[in-house]
Amino acid sequence: MAEDPTFADAQSSLANLYMYTNRASEMTGPLQAAMDHLYRLPERSRFVVKSNYYVLVRQDTDKAMAALAMWAELFPDDIQAYQAQLTIQAVRDDKDGALESLKTILGLGGSPRVRGGVSREPPGPFPARRTGSAPGQAGGGPWLLRQSPPPCPVRCGDDGGDGNPGNS
Repeated sequence: MAEDPTFADAQSSLANLYMYTNRASEMTGPLQAAMDHLYRLPERSRFVVKSNYYVLVRQDTDKAMAALAMWAELFPDDIQAYQAQLTIQAVRDDKDGALESLKTILGLGGSPRVRGGVSREPPGPFPARRTGSAPGQAGGGPWLLRQSPPPCPVRCGDDGGDGNPGNS
């Protein structure tokens, strides 16, 4: 960033790093720099920076929600927009708004607990398994993928009478 202080993506990443490492007081400068050079970011990234800026620097959840609403309007299939709205709605204790966001997230085939929505190739060492069709879709919709734990080599409590678990 010393070579290019207008590198908005790096400024935004630095602000996130400060936030996630409990150094929130240091995050304001990089987030402000990212806002100053917003034009250098892709459109979706602009919404992330704007909403973070309004919530974390300005503490103005109304402006943050306006940015998130615009994001959801321009990219209606982007689950991240609704997940960000859900976070603010939960803080505001906006149960009706949170319920609508949850319905939208689930309708798009995502999970409110997984950022970024449904993964066709889930992370982790476990294979995916289908758990049903997305709400409101008749069987042929996108399947929710969940991680399945590996098969357990032993059955708990089953020692087959010889004191060795798993021998039946």
